[in-house]
Amino acid sequence: MSSEPSKPRDELQRLRRLVDQQVTAHSNMAGSMASAQRIKDITIFAFSILLAATVFVDPAILSLFFANDMSSRLALGFVSLTIFFLSSLGLFLGWTRKAVEHESTSTELFEIKQMIREELAREEFHDDRATLIKKRYDMVNTKAPKLNDKQFLKAKAKHLRKVRLSKMLDRKHYASVICLRFRFWIHDNFYSWAEKHED
Repeated sequence: MSSEPSKPRDELQRLRRLVDQQVTAHSNMAGSMASAQRIKDITIFAFSILLAATVFVDPAILSLFFANDMSSRLALGFVSLTIFFLSSLGLFLGWTRKAVEHESTSTELFEIKQMIREELAREEFHDDRATLIKKRYDMVNTKAPKLNDKQFLKAKAKHLRKVRLSKMLDRKHYASVICLRFRFWIHDNFYSWAEKHED
């Protein structure tokens, strides 16, 4: 087989690896944004209950926790400002909106990944179908939320760790995931470095 007919297939295989990384990246970002929003909502809810509960607390009980009336007012004022700050922070950063955008992008990229897998599994490879897949990827990637270099490298590292861990578990089904992660961490951060710098 000549190298020319295999070129579109090779490009599609490279695209599959790229899409696989992007699926992991956007899925992780969606999870992080959703977790941040959830923590914020729980904190606001807890502080709101605390603030509302002080209405029914006897002043004599409050005096057990605060030196004077001024300190109790300052504490309640701090709680109120914290609630206001967290509410404004959620609107300003848009964690919910960003989580939805990343999740939507991850879903669309996963569908493209499945399309690529099905196309590569065909006995007869058609360039036209590969071109359509690439066009859909370009369309999704254009409107996808952007990842900065730090976010991309962090997501890439997570993806590669996931792949490496998955391959090891295919060979050792009963191995502890925590122990494997610790083993890889020791090897990549200390053992490999020591090997590289041996005289």
